[in-house]
Amino acid sequence: MKHRFNFRMGIFSVCILLLVSLTACAGPAQHAQDQGGQDADALHLAEYAAYIGLPRAQALDALGLQEEDLEKLDESPNAGLYRVRDHDVLAGGSAFEMLVRFEGDLAEPAEGEYLYSVSYRLPIDGQTEEELFYAVAALQDMVMKVCGRPRTYWMDGGLSTEIIVPGMLNPEQEFGYIDRWLVSEEGSYPGDADAGGSVIMAALDIRNEQLDIRSPQWQHIQLQLTFRTEDSLQGPKVNGEPMYDYIFL
Repeated sequence: MKHRFNFRMGIFSVCILLLVSLTACAGPAQHAQDQGGQDADALHLAEYAAYIGLPRAQALDALGLQEEDLEKLDESPNAGLYRVRDHDVLAGGSAFEMLVRFEGDLAEPAEGEYLYSVSYRLPIDGQTEEELFYAVAALQDMVMKVCGRPRTYWMDGGLSTEIIVPGMLNPEQEFGYIDRWLVSEEGSYPGDADAGGSVIMAALDIRNEQLDIRSPQWQHIQLQLTFRTEDSLQGPKVNGEPMYDYIFL
């Protein structure tokens, strides 16, 4: 069965229905070699959320990185995207590469580069369906231990979830799913004041498209941590304020 990419759908694996009582992200944790349950935040989601929007040099210092740790990637339209050398994170037996992306000020893009996103990505290339399943389940489990259930707003109504079952991650077929979490309501990205400020979101994007190209841009499992201006958030509002339990990016 062929599954096409749908930005309105979320995923909710049966392997990760435990340990989801947390509803907000916790504090920073040390780097982990695998999810293993040893660290509260093996992906540093809460820690790195505070760095989104920092100037490039300041962001690298906060991340504990040097310029020589970055390998520039040429992936249009993702200008300013870098792979961080020797910072892979293991999840479900697969190594996810760490990526950082820099962009300019929203109001004055020529004023300098700021940290736009931190991502963890596994290119889909030669893995079996079972390997992809365990990688997805493990990565989402790591996020849910910190942030609780996904907060993906499905425009047809309600909170969307999708159970990943055999056949849905066949690497020889097209598929696409996405889940999103609110990581922090304290986001601040340069130039966002006119949009009412920012929140920091994490989006788990699972796509296997344009199979003839074989590019990580089109075939990957990726968790991206980035900002979202409040005026761009869609979904129900209470007294005119965004209801963050339901957010659609």
